Amino acid sequence: MISGLFELNGKPVLVGSVKEEKWKVKAFEFTENGELIRESELGKGIALTAAEMGGKIILGGYKGSDLWVWGRDWEVTLPNGSATSLLPTKDGLLIGGEVEGKAAVIKLDLKGEILWKREPWERGWVEVLGKGVALGVKEEEGKTVIVVERV
Repeated sequence: MISGLFELNGKPVLVGSVKEEKWKVKAFEFTENGELIRESELGKGIALTAAEMGGKIILGGYKGSDLWVWGRDWEVTLPNGSATSLLPTKDGLLIGGEVEGKAAVIKLDLKGEILWKREPWERGWVEVLGKGVALGVKEEEGKTVIVVERV
């Protein structure tokens, strides 16, 4: 399952989740001609999304039944959820997703410490983060509706 495609050190790098007995996230580095140079494991979990922050790959998804965000030097989990979007900022990382049935936006500092967590709506999740805005879906009167909220 593909999580992201990046250019790092002038080379294309494909990041995705692979099941080999257990789920792992791997990075595949290619030449400009598409030949595989290297494959490396980044973390153990399922990455639904990935981002580049400070020249490093950040992963977001779930591990078991928990929201999971992974940076090379840190890892964050929150019970019963998943991370579906990542937005690097100048002073940290915004995470969009779902925790215990509620949409969630979480702010981490550059060391992976949680600064704050907001739950902008219930019965749904955040799918996309933009500057100051969260977009997602929620269940309302038996229907799935799109939600846009300022964060």
